[in-house]
Amino acid sequence: MAPLLTVGSIPELFYEILDHLDPKDTVSLLLTSKVFLPTCNQKLWSNLRLYHTEDETDNESVCYKIVRTLRSNRSILENVRKLTLHRNSLMKDNGFLKSGLIGKINESFASGHLDPSCVELSLTGRMPYNFNWYEDEDVYNTATARLLDRLNAHSERKPNDFSLILWVPLTPNILPTWGRLDTSRVTEMHVMMDRMADDIGDDSSYRAGNLEEYVPDVSHTNFELSSTLVQLLRGVPNLERLYIFTSRGYERVKRYYEDLGTSESLEEVQDAFSSLSKLHTLSIKGKFFHPSLFVAPPDSTRKVVYEGLLSDKWFKKFCQCRFVNVTDLTVNYMSVDWNKHETDWCQEDFQLSTTSVKDVAFTGLQKCKLEFVYDPEEYSDTLWRSILRKNRDLNESSKNRISRDILRRLKEKTVMFPDIASRSYIAISRHWLADTLGCFLNDYAQHSEVQKCVRGCLDSRKDTGDWESAKSEAQTAVEESQSKINSLIKMVAPQIVEKYAKQHMNEGTEFNADQIMKELLQKAMQLVEDRGAWDAEQASKAS
Repeated sequence: MAPLLTVGSIPELFYEILDHLDPKDTVSLLLTSKVFLPTCNQKLWSNLRLYHTEDETDNESVCYKIVRTLRSNRSILENVRKLTLHRNSLMKDNGFLKSGLIGKINESFASGHLDPSCVELSLTGRMPYNFNWYEDEDVYNTATARLLDRLNAHSERKPNDFSLILWVPLTPNILPTWGRLDTSRVTEMHVMMDRMADDIGDDSSYRAGNLEEYVPDVSHTNFELSSTLVQLLRGVPNLERLYIFTSRGYERVKRYYEDLGTSESLEEVQDAFSSLSKLHTLSIKGKFFHPSLFVAPPDSTRKVVYEGLLSDKWFKKFCQCRFVNVTDLTVNYMSVDWNKHETDWCQEDFQLSTTSVKDVAFTGLQKCKLEFVYDPEEYSDTLWRSILRKNRDLNESSKNRISRDILRRLKEKTVMFPDIASRSYIAISRHWLADTLGCFLNDYAQHSEVQKCVRGCLDSRKDTGDWESAKSEAQTAVEESQSKINSLIKMVAPQIVEKYAKQHMNEGTEFNADQIMKELLQKAMQLVEDRGAWDAEQASKAS
C-alpha cells in the first residue's frame, strides 16, 4: 500500500479519497502535513455552507470571517461547486446581509469567480419585504433581489450543468419570490407545510397552538394552500426529489378535518403530482391537507415515503395503487387513536373496513418498511402478508423485517391461548365429570374442537365397565394435574404457535384459534400420559 504522503502528492487520487471524509476529518488531515494543504483546501471550499445555529452571533461571526478571507483571496471561490444558504440567510436581520457577504457573493457571480453547479436556497414567505433592506435604492435593486437575478443569469450561462435545491414554505406569500427564480432548474424541493394560511387568526395564538377556536380546516385554507402547491409543482418540470413535511409537529398543533369531499380544490393536486415526469423520490410526512387524500406518485418514481395520520379511505386507495416503477416503499402509519381529537368531523373516513386491505396491486418492490403506531390488526397483518406474497423481489432485509413483524403480531395474538386452553380443560372436565355418562356424549360436548379434545382425554381414562370409578379416578386426575396441565400447555405453546404462525404467513391460511387450543391440549395430555416424558422434561428444565 502506498504511503499517505505519496497519495497526497497525487491531487486527483487524493481528492477522491477526501470524498469519503467529513469536513472535520479533512481539517484534521490538513493539519498533519503541508502536502495535503492545497487539495484539502480545495475540498473544504467545494461546498460553501452557511449553517443555521441557535445563536445568531455565531452566524454573523462565520459570515464576517468569510468576508475577510474573500478580501484577501477571492479566487478561492473558484473551488466552490455547491453553495448552501441556510433557512434564515435571506432574512434582513441575518449575518449574510449584515456582514456584506451577500454583496461579495453577487460580485463573485458577476465576475465569474463563483461558478457553482448547485445552489441550495431557503426561501421565506415574507421575502419580498427584504427588498427594502437598503432604503436608498429601488425595491428591486436590493442585495437580495440582485442575488436572485444573479442566480438566473448564472443558470442561463450553464444550461446543462446547474441545478437548484429549494426549501419552500407552503404559503401564497412565497409566489412573488418564486416568480423571480428559474424554477426549471429545480431538481430537489423541500415543501414545509403549516396547517393554516398565514393570515388566519392571531399569529401569536397560532404559534402557541391555541387553535380550538378555529373552524374545521376546509375550503378556505385548502384552496389557498393547494392552489399554491399546484403552482409550485407545475413550475418544476425537472424535479427529481420532492419532500413534503409538516414544519410544526404532530402534537403541538391541532387540526380539525371535515369530509374530504368538501375540499374541491384538492382535485388538481393529483394532476400536479402526475405531471412530474422526472421525479424519482417522493416523501410526504405529516398533515398533508387531509388524512383521506392519497397521492399516487408519477410513473417515474422509484422511492416513496408516506407518514402521518391515515384513514381507512386512504388505505383503500393505497392498496389499489400500482406504484408502477416504485422499488422502495416506506409507510409510517399514525392511527386515529394517536390524534383522535382531530377527526371529530370526519369519523366516517376512519371507520375500519374489513375489505379495505385485502390485497395490494403493486408487485415490483425491492425494499419495503411498514411501521404502525397503535395499528389496527385489519391493516397491519393483512397488508404485511399481501406485500410479502405479491412482491417476490424483496431484498432479504425487507423480507426478514416483514416476516418478523408478522410473527410478532401472531405471537401477540396467540399468547393468550395457553391460558385459555388450560382453563378450558379444567372447567370442561369438571363440568363433564359432575354429570352422567349420557350427558358426556350430548351435542354440547361436540360443540367445539377444544371440547372434543377434552372429552377424548377423559374418555381415555374411564373404565367402560365401571363409570363411577372411572369418573372418580378422572376427577382426581383432573385435580392433581391442574398445575401440571398449566405448565405443560405453556411448555408446548411456543412450538405450536410458531408452526401456525409460519403456516399463516406463508400460505395465507385463516388463523384458527380453536385448532391451536386443541393441539395444545393434545400435546399436553400426551406428556401427562407419558410420566417418563414428563419426568425427563422436568429434569431437563432443572438442569
